[in-house]
Amino acid sequence: MALTTFSRSILTTHSRNYVLVAKLFIVIAFLSAKCGQALRLLQQPIGVDEYFKPFTNHTFTLNRNDIIYLFTDGFADQFGGSDNKIFMYSRLRKLLTELCNTPMDQQKIILEFAFETWKGKNEQTDDVLLIGIKI
Repeated sequence: MALTTFSRSILTTHSRNYVLVAKLFIVIAFLSAKCGQALRLLQQPIGVDEYFKPFTNHTFTLNRNDIIYLFTDGFADQFGGSDNKIFMYSRLRKLLTELCNTPMDQQKIILEFAFETWKGKNEQTDDVLLIGIKI
């Protein structure tokens, strides 16, 4: 679960857009319109465990055409490929960065194809959620 707020009236200052995110075991990646600045935040479970840390709010400055991706670990943890290994976050980050200038509707098709091709005949390992929001 991720709690995300987009509010121009509350978070817009000096012609800048902001997004406030409190995340609960979901990965958040931010890509600037320049395709070079990517940020991955650490995951945190919603439940209490021995490593519990207080939840943290993160604020990003957004510009026109920046993209925010919210995703679960399902895509990155999927087994497949020629060696039947997991997809990994590094490969997903690289793919998202390569798609930075691709229209969002085409990104969906490419990401679905990449996932299904990687998965091959394997069972789907986990739930898969990937949401892209272009500002």
